[in-house]
Amino acid sequence: MEFFKRDKLIVGGVPEHFNSPWHLAMSNGIFQKYNVDVEFKSVPEGSGKMVAGLKDKSLDVAIILTEAIVNDIASGSSSRLIATYVESPLTWGIFVKPDSSIQSIADLKGKTIGISRIGSGSHLMSYVLADQQEWKVDDGDLKFEILNNITGLKEGIRDGKCDAFMWEQFMTKPYVDSGELRKIGVIVTPWPCFMIAVREEILKRHFNSIRKMLLAIQESARNFQNGGQSSIDYISTKFNLKPEDAKEWFSQVRFSQDGSVSRRVLVKTMDTLSRAHILNYNNLSKDFSFSSLYDRRAVMHSVDMEEIQTIQLHYAQRMRNELKDMGKESGSLTEDEIKHLDQLHYFGEEVVMAAANFLKLNPGKRVLDVGSGLGGPARLLAEKFQVQVDGVDIERDRCELAMDITKRCNLDNLCRFFVGDINTVQIPAQNYHHFVSWLVFLHIQDKIRLFSNLYEKLLPNGTFIIEDFVKLAPFSEEEKIDLEVAVACPYVPGFTEYQKVIEAAGFVDVITEDISSSWSEHVHERLKEMETNRNRNVRIHGEKITEGLHYFYTIIDKLFQGGNLGGIRIIVLSSLSILGNSSFELSLSRGDNEDGAISLRGSSNHVLDEIS
Repeated sequence: MEFFKRDKLIVGGVPEHFNSPWHLAMSNGIFQKYNVDVEFKSVPEGSGKMVAGLKDKSLDVAIILTEAIVNDIASGSSSRLIATYVESPLTWGIFVKPDSSIQSIADLKGKTIGISRIGSGSHLMSYVLADQQEWKVDDGDLKFEILNNITGLKEGIRDGKCDAFMWEQFMTKPYVDSGELRKIGVIVTPWPCFMIAVREEILKRHFNSIRKMLLAIQESARNFQNGGQSSIDYISTKFNLKPEDAKEWFSQVRFSQDGSVSRRVLVKTMDTLSRAHILNYNNLSKDFSFSSLYDRRAVMHSVDMEEIQTIQLHYAQRMRNELKDMGKESGSLTEDEIKHLDQLHYFGEEVVMAAANFLKLNPGKRVLDVGSGLGGPARLLAEKFQVQVDGVDIERDRCELAMDITKRCNLDNLCRFFVGDINTVQIPAQNYHHFVSWLVFLHIQDKIRLFSNLYEKLLPNGTFIIEDFVKLAPFSEEEKIDLEVAVACPYVPGFTEYQKVIEAAGFVDVITEDISSSWSEHVHERLKEMETNRNRNVRIHGEKITEGLHYFYTIIDKLFQGGNLGGIRIIVLSSLSILGNSSFELSLSRGDNEDGAISLRGSSNHVLDEIS
């Protein structure tokens, strides 16, 4: 039930075929079915005008080009994304007058481009085009003339106010067919073309109506997408397109079925805008994060499955690929055969063995491995020290593969693996003597809740050792974005913050060690080694996985070389007397081991799901 009455939601959109589902939802009674009143307001001037309409409150909602609204929100607007509307890209035609001397895109250098207004799609995509052509707009390689809408742009071409302009190619095709315009090329957006944005005030006051509007338009879009010839006939008639052109457009367009918004898409959009000098990361608000681009309550899915797999770096698939290359797809295994593959953290086996010796593990002790990955540390501890290890990991595929490998190593009597989010699963209290974790806590934002939960899982005088990211100095805006999006790391405490969080959870005798120097060197050498072995990796894992991993390693190396991100080892013992004068010094050699870049987003299992 809404607390504020409102006659209707004012929705702005361009008068184009993309918005057919909105017109049909009104005429077919779909909005009425969902008990929401919507008025569609045609905005022929395009996205720049809609950005202004959201700001001056003449619009509540906008169906708007992705690049325009991302740029606007990142620049400080209070609007928020609530859904992807059209997930297929937009193909912009590039048009000149029929008798123009301009024959190709290359001929546009130094010319005047007509745009509807500053910040519009036609303006932003001109910058993207310039970036692709390696032109410098600030040096005069492109100039702009504001001409409001398609009518003004056509007149501007005719009257010589501009040399060319960009517009959606199918809506302008009738003008090409009539000889009024000539198309010299196209540019395709590398992102979904239309998103739905809402003024923040409307979201707060009329959230229920917004949700009902989204459900209604998604139903109408599905009906339209599945409408076949009747949908083609509708757009051909309503938008004056030839039947064959309407059919071609209809075959290419894809409406989002659930409205999901991918962070991968958002960061790609911002990176492109940054390269085109439209958006400057250094000018973003200090409070900016990618989460501020969209409303978490309204967006049905903020992370898609492809993005989750990218963040997880395809660990399970890569392990299967390596086992296949070794001729070990089935049959017995030993931990020694795979220890270079299943330790998903820096310096691998040596760190685990040093931690085990320091914790004085002995047979019969119970250990919790938080973020157990492919089970490498769990199997190593079980085999070498005969301890019982329970591993918890949020990703089912990893847990299933971990259990399969563990059985093949004949260690399933000592190791178990559970699917679940460590912050929400119900693990018995006071059950473990120790917990360990390597490069996992960086993915968990609520660290107070995390350590409080883990405190409850340990037996009295229980101990732990973890290694993770630490903030050495304030991050730049670009570093914040890289951490949040590429690394799935929403919050990195500093040394003092970490100590306070752990002590607030009830732990005492907290010892921290700065391991930044060795980690910085390790990730740099790891990147160089990967580049050296690129051909091998492509042969075993394929181009897509190899390129994704190289991108991730590059980001991690850049973050560490920037000097603001470091590594921390945290040790908690039952009393200071146990520590004595010993030190946790390790002599480590470089290895082929990797970050545990595990995404802890998505649905949580509130009861542990054991993999057997």
